[in-house]
Amino acid sequence: MKSLILMIAALPAPTFAEGARIVFDCRTLTRCDAAGSCDVATDPHRFTFAPLARGTDEIDLYEVSYDEVTAKAEAPAGLRQFSWSEGEADRQTLLLNDDTHATWHRLRENDAGNTEIAFLRCEVLQ
Repeated sequence: MKSLILMIAALPAPTFAEGARIVFDCRTLTRCDAAGSCDVATDPHRFTFAPLARGTDEIDLYEVSYDEVTAKAEAPAGLRQFSWSEGEADRQTLLLNDDTHATWHRLRENDAGNTEIAFLRCEVLQ
């Protein structure tokens, strides 16, 4: 299994020109709602991040695809997080916690009851 953190750190600027993708094959371990209620879950998610460009202020730009969704994502250079939205009232972040775990935060601003945090176990695929 490849390290999530090493995979992200290993993406130099030329990678963007080559179009290399990062694929995270994940499974939810626990899912929590905005009230702090948590349940064990096992749903799978495959995140594919395709580099688009080196953005301004060292923000890297990606196209993220997962669960039949495609969106534009940003990742601050040197940090282990990706942020995107599916629409104006939606904010999502995938934070790589360590070599095999990630946290996926989904905030839907128009529906406070639809905010969710999922704790994931992931493997990097190439």
